[in-house]
Amino acid sequence: MFRIIPWGLAAVLFMGIVCSCTKTTLSGSWRNQDYLQAVRTIYIVGVSRQETNRRIFEDEFGRQLEQYGIRTFSSYLDLDNVEGVGQDFIMEKVRASGADALLMTRILGKHTEEVVHPGRIYGPGFPPWGYYPRPYYRNYWDFYERRYDMIYEPARISRFEVLTLESNLYDAATGELIWSAQLETVMDGTIEAMIRDFIEVVTKDLLEQGVI
Repeated sequence: MFRIIPWGLAAVLFMGIVCSCTKTTLSGSWRNQDYLQAVRTIYIVGVSRQETNRRIFEDEFGRQLEQYGIRTFSSYLDLDNVEGVGQDFIMEKVRASGADALLMTRILGKHTEEVVHPGRIYGPGFPPWGYYPRPYYRNYWDFYERRYDMIYEPARISRFEVLTLESNLYDAATGELIWSAQLETVMDGTIEAMIRDFIEVVTKDLLEQGVI
């Protein structure tokens, strides 16, 4: 099953990111419908040049998955540098751990998004006060005397750095791809909060797709 969010809807979702606590959106996900085995143990790999971020990511992923009865292993306990080792070596560590599957997440790219907030006018005769029954709005001179009561809020532009990430789940025995997803995360707030939010979205899709 492959799910793609249309660009128009994606734009709406991005506005939702800015206006709410959620910083991560799922762009699309795929599940191998021919893979029928139950995944109960997962070896977690976070590909990052920042070792501290990698450890936070893998441990938090493990904590959230274990809430659903999934046993997990953090790769930093076995692998000092994920980027410096080959796939075969990683798979050896996965099989040695006894895990059913390997969950690998990496950053695909980063870009800047702009959101334009239109200007607004506040004052007598304008929302939220309304046009009636203000008597001074019905008479030119009364309204003219209150012309400086108006408050104008100019338009402004907010810029956000957005990370595009990919998460893949592979069968430990065969290396077969079980599940894949692409996500976007707004870089806002602490790294811990960003990681926690990202993992919540990934975990939710794994559950909805029936992978775990």
